[in-house]
Amino acid sequence: MNTDILNRLPALENDILHFAMKLTQNNTEDAQDLMQEAFLRMIKNADSYLPDTNLKAWSFTIVRNTFINLQRRREVEHCYAECQRETCEIYDDLYEIMDSSSLYSVLNELTPEMAVPLKMFADGYKYCEIAERLGVPLTIVRNRIHAARQRLKSMLKE
Repeated sequence: MNTDILNRLPALENDILHFAMKLTQNNTEDAQDLMQEAFLRMIKNADSYLPDTNLKAWSFTIVRNTFINLQRRREVEHCYAECQRETCEIYDDLYEIMDSSSLYSVLNELTPEMAVPLKMFADGYKYCEIAERLGVPLTIVRNRIHAARQRLKSMLKE
């Protein structure tokens, strides 16, 4: 392990925190978390640092890449949590409308663009999975399922 880096990193702490604050839009807690994660990665990858190069630039690169990776992870987690929440809400709505055996007979009256995502959803697929299997964006799947639910409700009122 490169002990020279370990001795020089504490001197950069204020600069790294300032940079982390910029990246997290002055959110102190997120900046400190980012800095901590970045320091762990710097220590873990200390052997990749080339002596006689700019340590500050190397550390800022690690902070920026760590920030990007954390943002990507949060987006995936947010999408998954949103899909889970919406799945529960829609299941409740579907079963309030009708039982599953009569659902399929009524679905045949819908256009395929609306019926297929709703059938897949009723079969237990999550929004994200439906979007992936159909090759359409997640927002399109949500819109089609919403439109199908609205159409089913209006058909049942008739």
